[in-house]
Amino acid sequence: MAEIRVSEQRNSGINVAFQGLTDGLTSLIRNHLDLVRYEVKEEATTVGKNVAALALFGFIALVGFGLLNLTAILFAGWFGGIVAMAITALVLTLINLGGSLYAIRHILKRFEDDKPGLSQTSEEIQRDKQWIKQIRDNNSHVRLPAETS
Repeated sequence: MAEIRVSEQRNSGINVAFQGLTDGLTSLIRNHLDLVRYEVKEEATTVGKNVAALALFGFIALVGFGLLNLTAILFAGWFGGIVAMAITALVLTLINLGGSLYAIRHILKRFEDDKPGLSQTSEEIQRDKQWIKQIRDNNSHVRLPAETS
């Protein structure tokens, strides 16, 4: 009868330990998912604001730039004739292409430097992996009673 109680106590202890382990693992996974959700939401908000601002002010700048080019070409035509209009259009086109290529290169470099991703989540997962490895290494020399006999 004493053996039955010891066996029941051992089983209930194992059940409690297993329950604590699964609760801790569930909590860990839930926290990681919450962190991922938060990071994705923050990045989406930031990217959305940047894209909206870029689209709005890009359109305004495009209209203004088109009007400026049209005015310059018409002024050159009024001042110097058709050849002056053609030369002005060519010069403005070259300036636009050069400036656009420079801006595109600069924007692409910013995208490369930004590296969007779940940086906090990946750091947390790396820390958890190190923690689990440390626990495994510390407990590798401990043998369960069933293993010693």
